[in-house]
Amino acid sequence: AHLPDTPQQAEFHAYDAWMHTLVTVQHAPATLIGRWSALFHDAAKGLPDIRALRNGKLTDYGHDVRGAEMARDVLTRWGYPPALTERVAFLVGMHMRYHYFVQHDVADARKWLRKMARSGTFRTTAELREAMRQLYALCVADVVGCGRAHSHIDGHTAFAAYVDDILE
Repeated sequence: AHLPDTPQQAEFHAYDAWMHTLVTVQHAPATLIGRWSALFHDAAKGLPDIRALRNGKLTDYGHDVRGAEMARDVLTRWGYPPALTERVAFLVGMHMRYHYFVQHDVADARKWLRKMARSGTFRTTAELREAMRQLYALCVADVVGCGRAHSHIDGHTAFAAYVDDILE
């Protein structure tokens, strides 16, 4: 209920948090995992302990982690299967990290993937690969959902190919 009329940093977002969410959902894969992860990806934006003004800019540090908690709580309460619930929570919780890796060449993607592979979250490399492809799709929908003409997905596409190569 708090997302409508919640402003976002104008240089990155053409819409308020609610319209951004709706456009992101529209561009997410038409699967339960795709649409639920898009709906929850920014659900924590604007919350009092998340929203801040830093150097004159609106920020929502931690909205990914809090959004993952919100997704897990809601989907569990509504009786969704644990595997779906945990995958949605993973995607929501990791979407900002994925954007970070796309934008920072010095970030060590191999180390990140190794850490996820060893975390016990994924039983097989194929399962991790599937999750990373879903994460890519969510992040592309997120970029498109910003509504800015200069928002390009080329970096996301290149990073997805790199991740796929590593996991191969």
